[in-house]
Amino acid sequence: MYPINDIQKLNGSSLLEAIVHFGGCTGSFVSHDGLILSNHYCAFGAVAAASAGEHDGVTNGFLASAHAGEIPAKGQTLRIIESFRDVTLLVLAGAT
Repeated sequence: MYPINDIQKLNGSSLLEAIVHFGGCTGSFVSHDGLILSNHYCAFGAVAAASAGEHDGVTNGFLASAHAGEIPAKGQTLRIIESFRDVTLLVLAGAT
């Protein structure tokens, strides 16, 4: 996990800039090795795809007690925001 002071830094890179977009959903990195936290409805498809037999995460839920137990979200595409800028003045310049 990241130290609490890495969540938001006023003059530096922080987790608030590490928002990810996948499948119409958003999430955030919560580990240095790529673990992403998102909403249930966003992860449901990946959990359903990985569920089989006694490992039915849809019916029984899923909790990995260690990194080795995490399930990859196969077939999911992840897009990471690399930068953003304020375009307010450009938009307003074209408005009447």
